[in-house]
Amino acid sequence: LLLYGELPKKSELDTFKADIEANSVVDENFLKIFDTFPRDAHPMAMLTAATVGLSTVYQKESDPSNKAFTEKNIRRLIGQFPILCAAAYRHNRGEKRLTPKKGADYCENFM
Repeated sequence: LLLYGELPKKSELDTFKADIEANSVVDENFLKIFDTFPRDAHPMAMLTAATVGLSTVYQKESDPSNKAFTEKNIRRLIGQFPILCAAAYRHNRGEKRLTPKKGADYCENFM
């Protein structure tokens, strides 16, 4: 509703959910960005830096005038943001980062 201004049909929602899950893995090398923050860093500051940092990973697909790139990046961000939140949370608690096989594994096990 927020993205397209109307509720999706069941098939559209199923496709959207599958796309989010397919884009939920964050590269372990990228997650090392959290190692650079002080343990008591504010989680929102860490998430802001990590979100901006993702643009360096996908810089070849960041043309805002390209609707397909924008759509792909929206789904990536929605899929990867919970992983970034979990990484910030674990870092703040001094806990080891998990290495998931897929993004949903990370979210289920981070607490």
